[in-house]
This record gives sequence, C-alpha cells and structure tokens, in this order.
Amino acid sequence: MSIQSLIDDELSVERESKVKEFWYASDLGKCPASTYFSRKGITPTHPLDARTLRIFSVGNTFEKWLFDIIKKKHPEARQPETMTIKEYEQGVLEALVI
Repeated sequence: MSIQSLIDDELSVERESKVKEFWYASDLGKCPASTYFSRKGITPTHPLDARTLRIFSVGNTFEKWLFDIIKKKHPEARQPETMTIKEYEQGVLEALVI
C-alpha cells in the first residue's frame, strides 16, 4: 500500500457529509445549488476527488502553522472559532488579536 493510498483513505473518512446549520462566508463563491444541498446534508453526486482533499488537508496544516506563528508574537490571540453575529447569522473567526 502506498503512502498516497493511506492518506486518501484517511481523508475520505474525515469528510463525511453532515448537515450545515448556518451559512458560511466560504459558501459565497460556490454554486448556490451545491451550497443549498450541502446545508441540507445531501450527499454530492460528484464528491471531491482525492487530490482536492489532499490540497484541503495541506491548507488546514498551513493554517495551523500560521496561527502558531501569530500566537508566538501575540499570545493573546485566540484560536479559530465559530462566532455568531445576530445580523449575519454565523461565521468562523480565523484569528483575533486584541
């Protein structure tokens, strides 16, 4: 079994469909139908391919690495978290430095 196969198997387990309870800023550039069905928890007819999942995973790793750098300079910085603003429903705060 190749390393790539091990990674692909792990990533396919991580990305199971789930019902999204809120709209997210990252949904803005997506196909409206795709966003709607995703929010309803409907399994896509064309799921993301293994390469795309690997790219997303590397992006998540990069985000964690970048936040660790921010945290060194600004220890008061908070981890990414979900926040709710009444006027805009809900979003994900990437980093907050006060």
